[in-house]
Amino acid sequence: MPIKTKRWNDPKVCALMARLEIVNDSAWNRRAPDSYPCSLEVRTEDGREEVRRELADRFGPPPPAVDNLLDYAVLKALCEKLLVASVERHAEQVAIKFHPETPVRPEQVVGVIRAHGGLRLDPSGVLWMNLGRDRPRLTQTVRNVLLQLRTEG
Repeated sequence: MPIKTKRWNDPKVCALMARLEIVNDSAWNRRAPDSYPCSLEVRTEDGREEVRRELADRFGPPPPAVDNLLDYAVLKALCEKLLVASVERHAEQVAIKFHPETPVRPEQVVGVIRAHGGLRLDPSGVLWMNLGRDRPRLTQTVRNVLLQLRTEG
C-alpha cells in the first residue's frame, strides 16, 4: 500500500523509520550513545507516544502504518520482558506461548483466565484468546492481557 503523504517518501524519513527499533536493555547499554543521533526506542506506552510526537514534529502526522509499527514495538518489548516465545493469530484466536523460563507463574495465568472471558489454557501451556469481531486491535488486546500477567501476584 503506497504512503499517501509526500513527506513520508523523503529518504531521510525512511532512514529514520528504519532505525526505529526495539532492543533489550543489555544491547542498548553496550551501544555507544552517539552511534546514531536519531535512534528512537519504544518499550512502553509512554515511549510510544513520545516517539509518535517526535515523528509528528519532524515530519507531520504519521500514517496509520507507523502507529501499527509503534504498537508492535510496545508489544514486542512486553513479550521480551515476560519471556513470551511467540504470539500467533489463528483466525479469530490468538495463541500466546511462554518460554519455559518465563517469570509468569501458572497461578497468575489461571487468575487472569478466571477474571476474563474468552481466555483458556491448553494442556501444553499455551494461552488462547478469542478475539471476536468486536474486539480492539490485536496488539491492544494481547498487550492488555500481558499487562495483567505482569502486574499479578
